[in-house]
Amino acid sequence: MNKKLILSMCSLFIIAVLLFAAAPASAQTDEGSLTLSFADLGLDEFTVLQGPYQSHSLQFRLPADWDLEDGAQFKLDFTSFFSLYVSIQGNEEVQKVFAGALTVYLNGEHLESYVVEKEGDHSLEIALPAEYLKTQDGLVKLTFEWDSTHSCYQNISTYVLLGSDSSITIPYSQGTISTSLADFPQPFYAPLSISPSDTAIVIPTDANAEEISAAMAVSAGLGRYSHGALDVKVYHEGQLSVSALDDYHLIYVGDLTGFDALTGTGIQTQYGNKLAEHEIENTDGVVVSSVSPHNPAHLLVAVSGATPEAVLKAGQAFGSGQLLLDEDQNFSVVKDYLSGAIDTDTPEQFTLAILGQTDIVFSDFGISEIDIEFYFPQGSSTSSGAYIDVYFNHSRLLDYLQSNMWLEINGTYISSIQFNDNNADLSLIRFIIPPTAVVGGRNVLTIGANIAARNICADPRSGDIWVQIFADSSFTMPRMDQSIAIKASAQTTFPEMFLLSGNLNDTLFVISNDNFAAWKAAVDISSFIGSYSPGNNSFPSAVFVRDVKDEDLTDKNIILITDLDVLNSGSPEMLWDILPVDSSGELFALVGGRTVYELDQTQDYGLISLSELEGGKVGLGIVTKGTGVIGWTSDVLLNAQLLAKLSTEKFAIVQGPNAFLMDVETISEEALVDSTVPDGDDTEVVDDSEVDQAVTFVEVQNKLIITVLVILVVLLLVLIYFGYKDIIQNRWF
Repeated sequence: MNKKLILSMCSLFIIAVLLFAAAPASAQTDEGSLTLSFADLGLDEFTVLQGPYQSHSLQFRLPADWDLEDGAQFKLDFTSFFSLYVSIQGNEEVQKVFAGALTVYLNGEHLESYVVEKEGDHSLEIALPAEYLKTQDGLVKLTFEWDSTHSCYQNISTYVLLGSDSSITIPYSQGTISTSLADFPQPFYAPLSISPSDTAIVIPTDANAEEISAAMAVSAGLGRYSHGALDVKVYHEGQLSVSALDDYHLIYVGDLTGFDALTGTGIQTQYGNKLAEHEIENTDGVVVSSVSPHNPAHLLVAVSGATPEAVLKAGQAFGSGQLLLDEDQNFSVVKDYLSGAIDTDTPEQFTLAILGQTDIVFSDFGISEIDIEFYFPQGSSTSSGAYIDVYFNHSRLLDYLQSNMWLEINGTYISSIQFNDNNADLSLIRFIIPPTAVVGGRNVLTIGANIAARNICADPRSGDIWVQIFADSSFTMPRMDQSIAIKASAQTTFPEMFLLSGNLNDTLFVISNDNFAAWKAAVDISSFIGSYSPGNNSFPSAVFVRDVKDEDLTDKNIILITDLDVLNSGSPEMLWDILPVDSSGELFALVGGRTVYELDQTQDYGLISLSELEGGKVGLGIVTKGTGVIGWTSDVLLNAQLLAKLSTEKFAIVQGPNAFLMDVETISEEALVDSTVPDGDDTEVVDDSEVDQAVTFVEVQNKLIITVLVILVVLLLVLIYFGYKDIIQNRWF
């Protein structure tokens, strides 16, 4: 075989192996241990600690079902840089000098201090005692402190670059999860968790309206407490596979008898003593938490009762996060639940103290920020006279050229101020708030400061260098003229238009009677709306289409989720006001009192529309034609691209993963819906198929990697076979 060819093939083989080995690796798990890189924990690859003193912390949360074993450790890689300006040493390289010490803490406990004496790369392996890792809520904090105060006074400038490929390995054994609900929303939602668990809500196959309302309350609560970060699955009992039982925290919402199918024993058998002890009545709700019999790492929670009324009480109490638990923290009897809106509206003038914020002191060198939440009424807007008065003072030892303070609202930069001697004592600065910076609902005020010392060798731990913002600092946010605000609210999009009152109790879901896809959509949408809602004890309710009466719809915001055939069965006229369809199912848009658009009835479709109803209320319609259409229509509704464009001025026609967004006023008869996108500026496409494409790409990528590896192994065997004689006979040397 040609020697050059063999050498070339060998080179290609080595390069391929090196490239494969250099591919970025995420968290790697072995049975009984977990290895995470610092990049997995959120460390930026350019995290630098600058002398004379600077610290940096990493936080993560361990799973609640882990029993930690001895042998945990982390490997810390870092690079040190320093420069020496002492003239008597000339330009010669300094091989050994005390530059500083890098100290590592775990949950406040000292682990190790490493003295750095020269520039270059360093590597440490540090044991992590299991008792240091154990915390009540599973939150772990690693802190790195770089202290080069001594060398600074020797004119040595020092820097330490933390390696993002550093790693931590934690041995563990599978334990049993705690059944406590005292830390709600944990364990269902645990921020910073290195191994988050999924949650599923399970309802009876033949659920009644109260049970669905209870499931909606549970879902809205989880959405609210997780700010929409928790993706809750919804099943009925008949759908639960072995894998579903094993993979999720299960929250069963239904009567006491339905719990039996999930446990194999029944709630009466497991908790009969507690039920008897509390003298449970038929109208009392019950919330019970237990270890899932299907997976000891997960919870099985019953949100239940003997009657529909009792189940609804239990669901609302669970969703509020305000359960009165027994001494075991896993059992609650809900005698009564007063559902109502919490007044989260803020007055036109209020202070940081009213928001629960104490005086703020920044003393760490570099950039520090704090976020403060406040709520503003939905449908309202600030006028041009809105402002924030900030009372502050600061140390006179600041480097005024590098130190400043700034404000942001919802990520929008407001303004900043540079520090100087004139504002060192108690001072007032007024920041004007642009009208577009504040939104209806939840807002976040960010106050940030950049602190640098005049003395480059100053130590921030001395307490001599600081900036203080007082809790007496105040907002003044006059509302826009009411007539203008009402006009503006008509353009409000989903879900904000359902939160104008700050009270989800006035939202009614009208859903198909025997269609689980409609029930699931109601629970999913409740979670989404809940993530925007400031109050924690108001929830939407549900009623079936065939049971709804005109009086049920009075003074209600309405979300209609049904099939067109069900809606045609004698439904109240108000429901039709939500939709761009008439009672025959023809899609229409009224321009000058005439119908200008008609839908092809031979195709399956979904319609999504927002409407203004009588009495200042609003409606959302999700109406479909065809089997299985409700599911993908509601999924498209929650697509961020569509939500940004859907309004009372537009409705959407949904077919498969595509939504055709139509302008009510300018639509024409020629713009018929089919498998292609209609021409014209009034039609926009929202494609939700990218997720499926991404999944397919990953699968193809994995198959490609395996194929390449197989080819490389075969190639290596060929090289060995044909090159063996040449190697033995030293014909290459």
